[in-house]
Amino acid sequence: MSMENGEDFWVQYYDGSTWHTVAAYARGTDFNNNTFYNKKVYIDEANYNFPTNLKIRFMNDASGNRDDVYIDEIRVSAK
Repeated sequence: MSMENGEDFWVQYYDGSTWHTVAAYARGTDFNNNTFYNKKVYIDEANYNFPTNLKIRFMNDASGNRDDVYIDEIRVSAK
């Protein structure tokens, strides 16, 4: 990962019509390069609609092709 300070990435949730940012992480504030982090993101049904076609995506606004974020061990569960 070689993102510069201020570059960020988001976790977004699709409710069937709109994408919503449910978490955002900025380099230099929330994370630094070459460091492992353990994060949890909750999407509460009290705040969001859960349609049959719900989607989750990860996006970033990096300034170069080698600005990567590695995401591993994702677990999705419902209560």
